[in-house]
Amino acid sequence: MAQQRVYYTSEERTYLKELVLSHKNIIECKQTDKVTPAKKKKVWATIAEQFNSVAEHTPRTPDQLKKCWENIKNRKKNELREEKQQRIATGGGVYNPPTKVDDDVDITPFVDIEIKGAIDSDTVVPGAGSTTEYILGSDNVLILQEAVDTEQGVENSQVNSMF
Repeated sequence: MAQQRVYYTSEERTYLKELVLSHKNIIECKQTDKVTPAKKKKVWATIAEQFNSVAEHTPRTPDQLKKCWENIKNRKKNELREEKQQRIATGGGVYNPPTKVDDDVDITPFVDIEIKGAIDSDTVVPGAGSTTEYILGSDNVLILQEAVDTEQGVENSQVNSMF
């Protein structure tokens, strides 16, 4: 007969979050070189050792803890996605705040991937007229270049960094 599954308690999940966040530079590293997987495996073994050293916690393997961390991140991503869909939904209505209150440890920076200040075809810059040109500099900074009409034609008169 198979063993009955033991679910993670909220204290175990909170402690796992704290352990993972203390090693976040290695665990959440996106490098794909030859050394990084070995480092991650070693860190997960260390986390499992620290996690299992607490007497109240059910002993877990590094793979089980890693899967639990992935599940925590996926749940948070889904909550953020649903909240954002409600925010931008058409038809008005009453705003429904998220019902689930998160634990003390905030993992939002690891799952909320949004490029802030990005320049795309929808970007609106106040005061921009038909004689305004935008140039993306080498350091990915938007540069405003205003053209001034003169008797000889159009000449560039002002260059301002926007962001």
